[in-house]
Amino acid sequence: MLLTLGPNTKTQSVPDYIRKTKELVEAGIPQTQHDTDSLLSELSTPSGLDTFIQTAKEPIWINWLYEQKRYSTLFDGTEPQTPQQRQLLNWITRICNINFNSESITLQYIKLCQQRLSDYAFQSFSTSAIQPSNDGTPKKALQAFLSTSIKDKTMPYMPHDSLLCGFEDQFRASNIVWEAALRPFLEFDRSSKFYEPDPVPFSSGEKPDVNVSWNIPSSFGQGIIDDLASRCEHSPSFERIIENSINQAMNLLSEYYSDSNHEHWNAFIRIWIPEIEACGNTRGDLHLIIDTLRVFGEQHNEKNELANRWIHSDQIVLRRLAIHEQEISEAAPDEKLEWLLKQNLLFGRFCEHEVRQLFKAVIEHVSAAQKASLLEKLQPPYSPEDIPNRAKTTDKDERQRLIRLYELFNRVCWLSAADPNWHEIQQLQSLYEKDFGFVPDPDSDVPLKIYHSVKGRISLEEFASLVKQSPSKAISKILSLPKDADAFDSFSFEAGCRLIGEYCSEHPQDTRGLWDAILAAPNTTEYERAQIVLFITNEIRSADFKKDVCNITQRVCAFDWNEANLYSPIFFVTEQISRIESENAESFFQTAQHLIDSLIPKYGQAFHTEKPNINQFDYVACNLWPALIITYQIKTVLYRYTNTSPTDWNGIPSNEKR
Repeated sequence: MLLTLGPNTKTQSVPDYIRKTKELVEAGIPQTQHDTDSLLSELSTPSGLDTFIQTAKEPIWINWLYEQKRYSTLFDGTEPQTPQQRQLLNWITRICNINFNSESITLQYIKLCQQRLSDYAFQSFSTSAIQPSNDGTPKKALQAFLSTSIKDKTMPYMPHDSLLCGFEDQFRASNIVWEAALRPFLEFDRSSKFYEPDPVPFSSGEKPDVNVSWNIPSSFGQGIIDDLASRCEHSPSFERIIENSINQAMNLLSEYYSDSNHEHWNAFIRIWIPEIEACGNTRGDLHLIIDTLRVFGEQHNEKNELANRWIHSDQIVLRRLAIHEQEISEAAPDEKLEWLLKQNLLFGRFCEHEVRQLFKAVIEHVSAAQKASLLEKLQPPYSPEDIPNRAKTTDKDERQRLIRLYELFNRVCWLSAADPNWHEIQQLQSLYEKDFGFVPDPDSDVPLKIYHSVKGRISLEEFASLVKQSPSKAISKILSLPKDADAFDSFSFEAGCRLIGEYCSEHPQDTRGLWDAILAAPNTTEYERAQIVLFITNEIRSADFKKDVCNITQRVCAFDWNEANLYSPIFFVTEQISRIESENAESFFQTAQHLIDSLIPKYGQAFHTEKPNINQFDYVACNLWPALIITYQIKTVLYRYTNTSPTDWNGIPSNEKR
């Protein structure tokens, strides 16, 4: 009997399908769109999918799937909904878990997922993390990451969800809220290899670079440091919370990088303790934490006690803070130098800058006896004959002697520069230079030297000049800045937003022109407008606009605010109440009240829907944005009451009663 096949009948046998899929996979990552389409077509069939899963063994195929939009749900943390998604997710976790570089490959996949994992993937990787690597070492980096830094699972709330968003200025969060916010976590970052391009995922067996972060809203400016430092002064337990936060952060980095001595990250996270590096163009959370302890220490009365406690910390950054604390203490110069030597800090690694600063502060005032004792410690322990090949030595012992001599020479140079009238130290420096051929290094106290300038940096004066020419020109300059947060060598868009906010706070009369220029700028994205407006509003809340206050208020209240940023306009209108003059009051309150009245109908339902667990934080829930409205209303009533004579007071106007 003859069987007639229709035109759409597939005539390939199952082995043919398997062979085709297998050949496509074995040929490697598709290089043409035709090959990509062919393989995607095969994956849409059960047999093709099974063959792909059995044949594709290399992790680079995970990146290929990531680049195909139809498989985006495998990389966004959502649970698989179809049999195909479940099979592919199971394949991904299996490839990650069985690979020779299992830990690194798994972390690279988590990075692709932007630190979001489905329950299935999280459970699978958690089970794998308990098993040692192929070389028998524990997977400490994976364990640290999974236990602290997976969004919606182990990572604390993101900043826009954090309860801290409801607090600023006089609306102070309680210490318990800050304690929750000060729990550090890891974020993927390439800052430690800023000179290299980001590698293609799964192209190497190296772990992705990470940095440590906290969920502190970016809108919190430097003023928050003074607030936190004040809390430390009034509450020793809160100061310990800050210290513990630093300890946890350093431990996370040390676990991830297998740096058990904490030396690498403790040294390079902050080159200078007294101030943030000039190359930093954005506020870093870690800098904020360090500066909190620095400011607290500078204001603390018992500096010696604090220095003695910090100097015994496991964290180098706390030991460096201890030296800074001793430098600014009320102790006599001889006592400061004796303390430094007693703590064996003269040659302490990674504390060089703070030691040099202490020398600079005290050495001119130290007694002759102390100078003589110090001079004795700095004499060369070797003669030139002990290092005959110092220019190109290969002998290990000889190299160690040379390093020791250069360490001594550096300290001699610091002291010589700090006290030009100390003739003995000048002579000792000359001896080192003559006998060993050493040359002073002006940056010998800096553990990491980066000779680098930020491209496109805009100073406040340069921005003011642009505004004077045209607000539109000034805004265009900011909009042209790179949006990449990892752009180490560029002045970033976020830094530009901060610059605009700072400028408007100092020149409130130019705020209206810049605001209008933002909204009128062509081809701007919603993100760009929202960011610039947010930074301006945060900085101008206490500015004195005089007669222009109503115009600015109209612009702030008319902007289409995202719920995560609602605190900004509410704070603005609340703060401006204390600056309103009577002739502007009615217009101001009418505009502000219209904004306030619109928020609950527009965002109220979403607020309850998106925060189903808010009751577990009911002791601070009253500080979220709906309750900030109450603060505004109270201040409004107080303003009206204090600016109305007792005989004319008739209570709240009827149009403001709700």
